[in-house]
Amino acid sequence: LLDVLMSGLSCLAAHVDLLSPEESAAEVRTARNAAKMHVFLLKWMASYAEKEATEANDAKMPTARGPKGAAKAKKVARVTEMWQWETLRPKLLYTMLNLMNANLPRLWSPSKPDERF
Repeated sequence: LLDVLMSGLSCLAAHVDLLSPEESAAEVRTARNAAKMHVFLLKWMASYAEKEATEANDAKMPTARGPKGAAKAKKVARVTEMWQWETLRPKLLYTMLNLMNANLPRLWSPSKPDERF
């Protein structure tokens, strides 16, 4: 799922660069909403993966665990192996960098500053 979202965000970043100033407001609004949704989901998934990776590191530390601690350590290990977060983190950061390098003012038109400033 993470790969699909990153791929979609990369395509969206390329699409933003191709938007012309004459594009309809609906087209711009659609691209802006898609960017918001992709970034929200990727941020949520990254937060979850970071939390799980931290718990996995904590679970590796030798402590006196009871049965609940051992079960939690096994669950965390399974989730961390499934995610392969250490290899996905740089890809996610690179994808976000590509979006930031896109022509985002085409999606969010900055308002003109007030004359008083």
